[in-house]
Amino acid sequence: MNDDLNEENIVYHKTDEQLNAEFEAKINNRMKELGLSEKTRMSEWRREDAEPKIYTFHGYPDGQPTNGYCFHSRMGGFSYSDNGGPSSSLSLSFGDPFGVVSFSTNLGTATPSASVSASVYRDDLNPNAYYKLAVTKRYTVKPYIIYTREYANDPWVAHHYTESSLTSVDLYITIV
Repeated sequence: MNDDLNEENIVYHKTDEQLNAEFEAKINNRMKELGLSEKTRMSEWRREDAEPKIYTFHGYPDGQPTNGYCFHSRMGGFSYSDNGGPSSSLSLSFGDPFGVVSFSTNLGTATPSASVSASVYRDDLNPNAYYKLAVTKRYTVKPYIIYTREYANDPWVAHHYTESSLTSVDLYITIV
């Protein structure tokens, strides 16, 4: 890829405040499923959180010619859909007591377009070069454990959960 051409076009970005609120809502729902609330006696439950990690997936969405697309003009772009396309996955360790988290996402689909209403559009293309749309998706993943017990002297029962959130989608027109 030619880094001189990679002008980032952020399609989606979640703020830290939005991300934290989303995670807390998901965790509160899990607690409700277990019959817990903030008002429950502390001897009945406790929560242990792993440090959230950001996972980045990068690649080419489906639907593009293998060798790229030549616009034959200085203007062109790609329409992008987050649905479908190739899948990318990984497994990473959060260490004890959280273990390994496996995660996957799709990279979407792209269609070459001469329309300025395309998802990503450039007016400085080389009319003889071939281009592809590249996507970078970032997810924040947060494993946690909710421990419960009925009475203070009972052993803790561990309930393992992992929450994830798409935090950004960046699109780039790259020369191939």
